[in-house]
Amino acid sequence: MIALVEPTVNTVAYLIHEHLWESAKAQPQAEPAVLGAGYDEVAQPVGLTAAT
Repeated sequence: MIALVEPTVNTVAYLIHEHLWESAKAQPQAEPAVLGAGYDEVAQPVGLTAAT
C-alpha cells in the first residue's frame, strides 16, 4: 500500500512546488536601486573610493 501512496504524494508535492516556483518567477522584481541601496555600480559603499 505504501508503495502506491508515496509516489503519489511526491508527484503532488512536485506539482505544487512547480506551480509556486512559476508564480514566484512571474512576479515583477524589485528595482535594483531598492535592493542595492547605499552601493554604487561596483558594489562599493557610497562615499568610499577604492584604493589604487
